[in-house]
Amino acid sequence: MPRDERGARQVEHRFGDLGDLADPDIDVRIETVPDDAPVPALLADLVDVALVTKPDLQMDRVSLTRLFEDEMVAVVPAGHPWARRAHLTARDFDGADLVLYDFYDQKRIPSMPLPIPAGARPARITTMPVVTDVVVEMVAGGQGVTVLPNWVAAPYTTSHGLALVRIGARPLTRTWFCATRTGPQPPHVEAFVEELTSRLTAPRTTGPDGPGS
Repeated sequence: MPRDERGARQVEHRFGDLGDLADPDIDVRIETVPDDAPVPALLADLVDVALVTKPDLQMDRVSLTRLFEDEMVAVVPAGHPWARRAHLTARDFDGADLVLYDFYDQKRIPSMPLPIPAGARPARITTMPVVTDVVVEMVAGGQGVTVLPNWVAAPYTTSHGLALVRIGARPLTRTWFCATRTGPQPPHVEAFVEELTSRLTAPRTTGPDGPGS
């Protein structure tokens, strides 16, 4: 059952192997999608299920199940001045060197908004492959700061001497959705989605404007 690789890998990190969520007779595969665009891939029948966190112009053409929210936090060395802050503002990011996953590359079309407060003006943005260990090593080595989901970054705080800092007075959160094509689904897709969402309580919606969007 193909999916967006980045989203699937992160959910695997949180909930365990996706393969054990489905019937053993169902082959669960993780597929990369062109331009990190899982919704168009879903509509083109390239994947059966997509795990998405970012908006897409075609969201109203798919069926969404809200899964969970997570918080994005700044990750800095423990001795960094930000480590003593209760939270960060847009001004704190002015002049900062950021190390981010390459899907935040602002040269991509369409580009993905940076995970920092609106109006912030970082000095430099270095994009890296979607390998958290590499990004964390860059930060630990003093090459910049990064922004990661709190549950992804937390295991590195002790091993790499890092601190996690809230972004904004209110947490900077994002919402994860499980997306499928509208209409009746094949039994194996329904079974997989049911197993995935049974771990969480969330309403079923169609399009980004429904409950919980």
